[in-house]
Amino acid sequence: MTKQATIYGIIFILSIFLLGCEKSEEKEREIRRIVAKEVLKRFNQKVDSIGIEPENDHYIATVKLQNGTNMQVVFTGTPEKFQIIETLNSEVARNISGMLHTNCVSMSLEQLDSLTAQGTGTLETGEKINIFYDKNLGWYPTDISSLGVISKIQISNSTGVQCTDLQLDLADSVMYNGQAIMASGDTLVVMVNQKRGWFPVNEINNLLKIIRMQVEKQTHKKVTEILGEPTDLKGQYTGLIRVADEKEPAKISITHNGTGFNWGFSE
Repeated sequence: MTKQATIYGIIFILSIFLLGCEKSEEKEREIRRIVAKEVLKRFNQKVDSIGIEPENDHYIATVKLQNGTNMQVVFTGTPEKFQIIETLNSEVARNISGMLHTNCVSMSLEQLDSLTAQGTGTLETGEKINIFYDKNLGWYPTDISSLGVISKIQISNSTGVQCTDLQLDLADSVMYNGQAIMASGDTLVVMVNQKRGWFPVNEINNLLKIIRMQVEKQTHKKVTEILGEPTDLKGQYTGLIRVADEKEPAKISITHNGTGFNWGFSE
């Protein structure tokens, strides 16, 4: 073979290789377009970026959404006839992110059977949580450390004040007595159910602290006075709350049903 023939052969091989790369890149661009369209249609979420990784006969697409969360889907088939399925890790991580209003940036689950799995997630804060997942019942933390991390976030979200520390003591198989230390200097007495979350202990001053924080969160004004007293009905209270710049205090009604409480302004 002449030197010139050898060069032509190399050029031919390179052209075939480059053509294959171009077709692959074109296919991946089309897959990204399809994934972005399907995510918007199915989840009502716009996409910031999509990373594509080929794996055997399918593609793993890691999707960064405009709301700051991530998701991962498996693309199988062709751009003309395809199937897109969200991975279990992605589905559970998104569920946790939505519930805690704190991104779960990674999740690693081990499937136990067709309905259940267990594993570890990492939050954007760097904290790790160990969870059990049931397809029909949802997820819950499996140890006291993970329960504490999740409950601190939930208490902070509810009150609008950071819960800086949460001390938990086991009360029974799934219930814990707790003291929540708040950045405001307040201490809240709470109960935490491993599977259902936290609620404040039914004591009027304890409930008034939470209401004060929630009103300040909603109005962005300081509560200058808050009072409450029990009614004739168990677990029900009436009270008054005064906010800065308001001439007259507002009346409030409070109800605690044993596993949770609610309150509202009354006439």
